[in-house]
Amino acid sequence: HIGSHENGMKLILETSLVKDIIDMAESAMILSLRGTCIYIIGMMCKTSIGRREIQKYNWLFSKSQVASGAVSVCLPRDQSRLFRVQTGKFKGSITF
Repeated sequence: HIGSHENGMKLILETSLVKDIIDMAESAMILSLRGTCIYIIGMMCKTSIGRREIQKYNWLFSKSQVASGAVSVCLPRDQSRLFRVQTGKFKGSITF
C-alpha cells in the first residue's frame, strides 16, 4: 500500500522495485502472483509519480479512474507480454 501515496512512491523509486514488479506481472510462473503484481501496479497509478514510472515500462493506465482516486486498471501496451504462459507436462495423477 505504500506505493499508493506520493511519499511512498518516492521511497520505492530509490530501488528497482517498480521494474521487478512489472517483470513479475509479465512473466511469473504463478498466475496469482501476476494478478497481485497487476493490482500493485494499479495502486501505484493512484499517484502521478507512479503513473509516470509505469509509462517508462510501456504500460497503460485508465485515466478515468485517476480523478476518482480509485485503483487504476493497468495493462502493458503489448498485451501478449502479459498473457504469455509457459506450458508444461502434468506430472501428477488423476487418482485420489
